[in-house]
Amino acid sequence: MTEISPPASVFANAPANVLQGAVKLHGSASFPRIDTQVSAVFQSKPGALLAANWSAPAATIATFLGRAPSGNVPNVTINLIEPGSLYGDRINQLDFRFAKKFQFGGSRTMIALDLYNSLNANPVLTYNNSFTPGGPWLQANSILTGRLARISAEWTF
Repeated sequence: MTEISPPASVFANAPANVLQGAVKLHGSASFPRIDTQVSAVFQSKPGALLAANWSAPAATIATFLGRAPSGNVPNVTINLIEPGSLYGDRINQLDFRFAKKFQFGGSRTMIALDLYNSLNANPVLTYNNSFTPGGPWLQANSILTGRLARISAEWTF
């Protein structure tokens, strides 16, 4: 039987039982003299909890137990990493909104520019947690969407 374990370098900087917290800051300001609004949102969230789920064949498990696994299952999933000991990159995002109001007779129009992920951060949001020797373990499944700008208009009559 071959011993299978993730590389030791993965655990080198893994903090044990770190308190993971999220921070969200919101702010907005109106400037009535120039009919303008400005707002910002900052979010900082902990990275994804990482795992190394190995699908061990029932025959391998039977050698350790001295019997076949219960339920006649073909595989048993084993997490090779202590839960809560390894996290992905922290997710930081900063969004802005700039809006300007215009008066046209009895109607009002507000033109706005929204800028999402203005820092253009690209942390990994989800990882492949299936461990296979030499396989795609911890390969990124999705990342934070890149910088995005949106222009909108609101017409009130």
